[in-house]
Amino acid sequence: MNLLGVLSALVQHPGQLQALMRVGRDADTAFKALRQARAELGADLKFGA
Repeated sequence: MNLLGVLSALVQHPGQLQALMRVGRDADTAFKALRQARAELGADLKFGA
């Protein structure tokens, strides 16, 4: 991720901060769900084997 680019864009368009925070929360929720699903399915889940 280009942190400098993100910060520059936020300086130019500060109204985007709320949307950026929402995307961050959504991504965190999605990754938690993926980790939970992997734990429930098992680490050695294989497709086509």
